[in-house]
Amino acid sequence: MSFLLTARTSSADEPLTLPPAPTAQPPTSLPLVAAVVPVIGAVGMWMMTGSALMLWFAALGPLMLVAGLADRARGRRREGRRERVSFLAAMESAADTVAQRQGRARRDRWAVHPSVADLVAAPAEVWRSHPQREGTVTLGSGMVQVETSIGRGDERPEVQELRARAQTLADSPVVVALDGDICVRGNPIVAAAVARAIVLHVCLLHPPGRWQVLARGEPWQEDLPHTLGAPGARTLALVGPTDPRPPADVTVSWTDRRGSVPAGAPTVIELDDALTAVVGRGAVTAALRCEAVSTAQAVNTALILGARAQSESSSDDPFVPFAQLGEAEGVLAVSIGRAGGQDAVLDIVTDGPHAVVVGTTGAGKSEFLITWVAALCRSYPPDAVQLMLADFKGGTAFEPLAALPHVVGVLTDLDGELAERAVRSLAAEIRRREAVIASAGARDIGDSRVTLPRLIIVVDEFPALITQHPEVEPVFTDIAARGRALGMHLVIGAQRVAGVVRDATLANCPLRIALRVSSEQDSRAVIGDDDAARLSGGPDGRGMAYVRRSGDAVPIRTRIALTSTADLARVAGIHHDIPSLARPWLPPLPDRIGLSEVNRHISETEGDQDGADPHLVIAVADDPDHQRRRVVRLAIGERGLVLLGRAKSGKTTFVDMLDARVSQTLRVASDPEAAWDALVRWEAESPALVLIDDLDVLLTLWPEPWAGEAAARIESLVRRSGMAGTTVIVTAQRASGPSARIIDLIPRRAVLAQANRADHLLAGGESSAFRADRPPGRATLDGLEVQLLCPDEARDGAGTEESAMPPLRSSRAEAAGRETGVPRWRPAGPGALTGVVLRGSAQRHRHLERIWAASLLSVSDVPATELDPPRDVVLVGDPEQWQRAWRLLEAVRREGELVISAECSSDVRTLTGDRSLPPFALPGRAWLCRMGAALTRVTWE
Repeated sequence: MSFLLTARTSSADEPLTLPPAPTAQPPTSLPLVAAVVPVIGAVGMWMMTGSALMLWFAALGPLMLVAGLADRARGRRREGRRERVSFLAAMESAADTVAQRQGRARRDRWAVHPSVADLVAAPAEVWRSHPQREGTVTLGSGMVQVETSIGRGDERPEVQELRARAQTLADSPVVVALDGDICVRGNPIVAAAVARAIVLHVCLLHPPGRWQVLARGEPWQEDLPHTLGAPGARTLALVGPTDPRPPADVTVSWTDRRGSVPAGAPTVIELDDALTAVVGRGAVTAALRCEAVSTAQAVNTALILGARAQSESSSDDPFVPFAQLGEAEGVLAVSIGRAGGQDAVLDIVTDGPHAVVVGTTGAGKSEFLITWVAALCRSYPPDAVQLMLADFKGGTAFEPLAALPHVVGVLTDLDGELAERAVRSLAAEIRRREAVIASAGARDIGDSRVTLPRLIIVVDEFPALITQHPEVEPVFTDIAARGRALGMHLVIGAQRVAGVVRDATLANCPLRIALRVSSEQDSRAVIGDDDAARLSGGPDGRGMAYVRRSGDAVPIRTRIALTSTADLARVAGIHHDIPSLARPWLPPLPDRIGLSEVNRHISETEGDQDGADPHLVIAVADDPDHQRRRVVRLAIGERGLVLLGRAKSGKTTFVDMLDARVSQTLRVASDPEAAWDALVRWEAESPALVLIDDLDVLLTLWPEPWAGEAAARIESLVRRSGMAGTTVIVTAQRASGPSARIIDLIPRRAVLAQANRADHLLAGGESSAFRADRPPGRATLDGLEVQLLCPDEARDGAGTEESAMPPLRSSRAEAAGRETGVPRWRPAGPGALTGVVLRGSAQRHRHLERIWAASLLSVSDVPATELDPPRDVVLVGDPEQWQRAWRLLEAVRREGELVISAECSSDVRTLTGDRSLPPFALPGRAWLCRMGAALTRVTWE
């Protein structure tokens, strides 16, 4: 952090209208008409009278021209001087306005960052909390920079001078952050006085609970209340040239001009004897006049602070350890602190059923909630009370409580998805408790026939929860209205309740706890009087509260006990062996769920399955509306399932798992030849399960006309799959193009992680369900959040393990069983009639002659009149040559073998005379045509 040398003051940067610059006068035009008219008139009179004297009147034209120019120039100069005077007057007025604003800004800045003298003269400002004062100290007065927009972009010298004047604020407090050591160098007496002022300034700004001061050898240290310190207080040390450096968060040291700057001191003040100095921090420096405090003044200031601390202290022990609290009698009664020398007892059932806790930042609200929760967990087992904690002021206050067996969940503002899930779980918990109480024939949870633990919902910063998740407010309003009978209790924490907590909710919270609040109105709104607004901001004010129960006539001043980490560890071990009853809030789904884990769950909940399960277990669903997880199945024989998700969203892993798991599976591979063959087998067979991975990508691997034919075949097969008893599982990144029609035929759709919200909506997902960081396999299916199953990372004895799913089969063995291969073609022996269609050069022909060990003859070299085609050679030609030699082509198709290279795919149906589409072949492959047989794919090179 750098110097706080830039003053951010709204009064110094209010909009200011600057006068426009004097306008330049337009150049004077020549009065040509006025000069020419006398000349024309004189010539005319001379011609009419014949008198040469008339020509003298022609001289009036130039005279009038000169006179007019002189008069206009005089007018322009007079107007320019008038505008200049007006502009300077306006700029002087703007400068006065800037000076007035700077005066207000200077006063405002001194009000925010007062000096030691200001604080001593104004006791009300001592220890007054202000967000801009936190962690800072005022060194003295000097010139600081002010952010301003006055004259921005205006390059006029007068405006730039005014802007430079507005950007500096003289005699303003120079403030630095207390984030590192400070060294003062100069005359030893003056340097010690400046260092003393810095330390006392911190003591005047911050109460003893925030800082502990170590000042060895200073006579005023004994009277300073900050020397006692408090738990969690930062340490500030004052050391001289020869003093040892104690361990401290911040050290203020002083030395003479020849002394060295301690290592690690980012702020250095170089003094002269007149208290003027230059303060430097890294590459930033500033001139200032330092504030100094003599030893006598320091003693007087320490006495003032000691008296102030004494007057604000209470008769109670300012720090009540949690371990000293005793037990209490009641339904859920616990001791939370001390009041009038006795334990202060709260019972959320008899004093509630709901509570409101208010307090400003630093008043101890979170510590109070931790103490209350720890006391409940110490006195009552998990089967009697459960706690759900919500922290919406950073997510760390309740972290130490998560290990307690009573805590069923910790909700923070860092996980929006978890918050939404908790709201649905709470609504389900209301319905569940109603059903349990009704089935027992009781009216409320107090009936002995009802065995339900009480659920206490603790929310720190309730307004922040409502702001981020407005859908939770009706649920909390319902709990506030019916919670007494259902055994559900709210503890609402906030900095203030007026205007942020509904009156309907507040009316159902008779138990009120008010720590220090910022206004009397807030105090009256909670406890009915102004006492909470008058609590000290010092160490004795932190953890001090006024408690008003439903039966109290006046609020009771209470010192809240402090709970340490060791206390929580002891509490966690008391009831660790007592299991709680049904949890109202299950943990979220894990990022990975293996097959064996689901098999064990099914075996425990549904028993052993006799025979093969006709339903295929594919996922585990989170169902917070019914407070459960359930297995998601896909019936073998139903039309199927579509999975839409971006790359690495878990689609292929899921398909691989099913391919390895289920018998009678047809996998449409990503290889275009194998995929085409799989479609042919699909038409001929009736597989139990068909898997198509990345359908949208697969359709782009085939050129036309195979791409269109494949899309039409898949669409037709999917339409018939329900009647044929085949289940189709398709994955794709997007439902667009030809794949969209196929995907729309499949009724169930799982939306996995998408690249952006637009793709999520196009895939059919709801906007509220979009999560950019979804783990692989996490999807929305059938309106629920599910985690798709994946193969176990390590499986021993998988083949013999009893399973509620069809038997496992090796995917490699399956792939090997399906691989048919492509036959290699070679020309037949002598006497056979063989024709080859390809495109290529003579060099390629020689290559084929060598690998086939046969002679090649171009079809163009065979005479057209030849009735008996040559049979001892391989006839070779391109499609055009073969079509011209149609008699020879007909003879080869009728009596021999015609092999057509895949590169001639556009002519294959013309050459074979068969309008059906041949199986797709990659480059380097060919089709073999025999009379009476379908085209087959072969390899020949």
